[in-house]
Amino acid sequence: MHEIKVNFGDLEIKIKGKSDQFWGLDLQVEAIKALIEMIDLKFAREKDAEIVQKVYLSILDTLGANLKVDIMGFNSKKRNIEAVNEFIKWCLDEKLYEREGFAELLDQEDDELDFGAIFADYLKNNRNLD
Repeated sequence: MHEIKVNFGDLEIKIKGKSDQFWGLDLQVEAIKALIEMIDLKFAREKDAEIVQKVYLSILDTLGANLKVDIMGFNSKKRNIEAVNEFIKWCLDEKLYEREGFAELLDQEDDELDFGAIFADYLKNNRNLD
């Protein structure tokens, strides 16, 4: 069992699970995807009609910042959203979506993750919440 614990100010994130990759990279990616898929903006729209765009733009901004650091050739002076745009264009131009090792990462169905089971497991393991 691998455990990753990260603190960002008042926010604590703990990820536990089986991992076959250095530093639990596979766990980190699955946790990020699960958190994004679990975002529920229905009620937030009542207060801010553009909340969906703001949330996803914020996520894309973070991805862009990381792309500029992790992938050589990205211009660090460009905006983060432009780095995301360049990355997507590059992926499409190179047809990464057709290559083995990439194709299976895309267009996954929403029902591949059972969030009811995930939430029930979370509650079972976190009964003593602060």
